[in-house]
Amino acid sequence: MSQLSNNHQQTIDRMKRTLGRADDQFALFFGLVSFAENRAFITAALIEQLKRPVSEFTVSAEVLQTTTLDAWLLPKLKGVPEGNVIFLYDFDSALPSDKCALRHCLQQLNWRRSALASIARPLVIWLPQYAIAQVAEYAPDFYDWYSNVYEFTLFDDGDGDRL
Repeated sequence: MSQLSNNHQQTIDRMKRTLGRADDQFALFFGLVSFAENRAFITAALIEQLKRPVSEFTVSAEVLQTTTLDAWLLPKLKGVPEGNVIFLYDFDSALPSDKCALRHCLQQLNWRRSALASIARPLVIWLPQYAIAQVAEYAPDFYDWYSNVYEFTLFDDGDGDRL
C-alpha cells in the first residue's frame, strides 16, 4: 500500500474537518475498516494530517471479560490532555464470540454509555462492518449517539497499488 485512494483521502479530509472542529466534549465516531493492516495505514495517514493530537488505545478481550469499556478507559485518560482525540482499536477482537456473552457485553456498553461519555473528548472506535452491526443491534442507544460513521472500503480505484 503505497498511497491512499482518492476516495479514502476524501474520507480522511472529512474526518479531519469534523475532528478538528470537535470541542473538548464527548462525540462518538466510528471508523469502518475491514482489515487491521488497512486500519493502521489509514489511521497513520489521518494522524499525520490531523491538526490536533491523538491518543491511541487498544482494547483486549481480557478487558471486556473482566470490566466494562468505560471502567477500563477512563483511568487511562487521567494523564491525557483534554484536547486529544481518542482512537480505540481492536474493539471487535475484544468482543466475545459466544452470542449470549456478546449480547451481555454490548448491553453493558449500552447501559453505561453515559459513563463513557464522561471522557469529554471525541472518541473514534475503529472496527469492521460486522462489528458495527453488532453494536447497533445489541447497544442501540449507544450506537445512536454516533456523530458520524466514516467508511473505508478496500478497493482499487484504477490507479494501481492503492488502498
